Amino acid sequence: MRLVDGRPTHRVGAAVGGAAAAACPVQPISSSRRSHHGKAVTTRQLAALSVTVDHVPCPQPEGVWLVNSIVQPGGVGGEWPDRVAAVRRELTKHGPPRSPDGGPDFATVTLPESDCDQVLDLLVEERVGTVVEIGLAYASSALAIGEALLRTGSRNPRHVVIDPFQYTAYDGVGWELLRNARLDDIAELVTEPSQRFLARLADAGFAADAAFVDGSHHFHNVFVDLHFLGEIVRPGGIVLLDDVWWPSVGAAVAYFETNLGWRPLPGALADGTTDPASGRPRTGAYRLPDPRPTPNFKEFRPFC
Repeated sequence: MRLVDGRPTHRVGAAVGGAAAAACPVQPISSSRRSHHGKAVTTRQLAALSVTVDHVPCPQPEGVWLVNSIVQPGGVGGEWPDRVAAVRRELTKHGPPRSPDGGPDFATVTLPESDCDQVLDLLVEERVGTVVEIGLAYASSALAIGEALLRTGSRNPRHVVIDPFQYTAYDGVGWELLRNARLDDIAELVTEPSQRFLARLADAGFAADAAFVDGSHHFHNVFVDLHFLGEIVRPGGIVLLDDVWWPSVGAAVAYFETNLGWRPLPGALADGTTDPASGRPRTGAYRLPDPRPTPNFKEFRPFC
């Protein structure tokens, strides 16, 4: 799907498996189209995500904007990560290229550079190949994640970014910055609420190595996000969250830590931003159990 002036030129409304799907000749999956942890990206996943395979556009779930494609058969490297780092530095030094009228304050909603650096370092250490991110905003964390994906040396780096407010509240600034860094070659943008899209992503069998969550801060929305990410992120993978110092966010992740065995990684983001009053860290990182647990409702433990 192409963009004109930062916006999609058309919308695919056909349901997956409908007439539009029949017209989409999805190419056979080759060994080069495997995720970092070796699981093949299936034809069903490609159709469900509207990923372009060999430049052949495929349908997407009803009502989802999905932007660009991400097949990198020759791997990545060279000057590309440095280009991303330069865009990150420019954003930190000068702020976004424009501030939408009435849009969210850049300093308030943006993950600070030092926290972004720690996220980058952790993802590189984990050698992630596929990341799902909730919340693009002005792209500070997305740029760090994109740089990490390039520096891990994955043959097929993949970054699925979900932000229903990217064009309504942020005037497309975050996606514009990713394009400036050429990260639209490995990234996809979904402008549907994460609580809806993640369900279909999980149903399609999509697998990721890690996720970064900075979307809605309402408890019920965070809880739903984490529930589906628990199915999407591979066993042993990691989930990172911003603003865990907010009680609503902290309470949601506490359920998964207490009842599903998500293990905090306190040292991973130890030097990040903290609340001046309470000293609580802004960000959190959690290791998912391997194998996935099958909880018994009789063993439920209160979590907050």
